[in-house]
Amino acid sequence: MGEENAEPVTYEKEELETMTVEQLKTIAKEKNITGYSSMNKADLITAILAP
Repeated sequence: MGEENAEPVTYEKEELETMTVEQLKTIAKEKNITGYSSMNKADLITAILAP
């Protein structure tokens, strides 16, 4: 029941840069980022870090 109010997961740029594109796409999907499937690694990182 407490899951709905869980704090959103935050990532550091350095942490994201060590991940694969597939891992970044999974995070982007979870954050409901549109167009993530056609993004490259740099764009994915930027989108994930955006507020």
